[in-house]
Amino acid sequence: MTEQTNAKTKKEIKEVKLKRYYDACALRIGRETTDEIRGFFQKGGIILVSQLALGEAFGKCLNKGKDKAEAFADLMSKIEKFITIVDNNIPLSLLSDLSAICGRIHTTDLVHLASAVKYKCRDLRTADKDLYNLTKHKVQFIGKKYEILNFTITEVKWKE
Repeated sequence: MTEQTNAKTKKEIKEVKLKRYYDACALRIGRETTDEIRGFFQKGGIILVSQLALGEAFGKCLNKGKDKAEAFADLMSKIEKFITIVDNNIPLSLLSDLSAICGRIHTTDLVHLASAVKYKCRDLRTADKDLYNLTKHKVQFIGKKYEILNFTITEVKWKE
């Protein structure tokens, strides 16, 4: 490998940032969420939240009353500068493939997983059992099939 090629490779590696996708269940109102997202961003990570995740999370808060809806709006104002909002325009072929791999899984959870895969996120953060209970073999298979190095699905455990 030449010096020029080696320098180019190092530059490419430096430019690769870790991407993390947060589903609706991971967007819990509170300081822990804000601190985690801010900390990951400050370390150079890219945080993706989809339109579906925002809609689900806000809808749950809205159903619990005005106070919860306002608290969610406050959370979003604190993290908006650290996140990138993405669409959920997922090819049906990807949804079908992931459904075949995962087996029985709720449709919205499948869309969150597909969004993380589509955007090549290395980590999907969730508090949803359908996702974090997928076997290690299935998660590794998804990462390998869709060329996502060290793909993980990690459970968010917020303090009560």
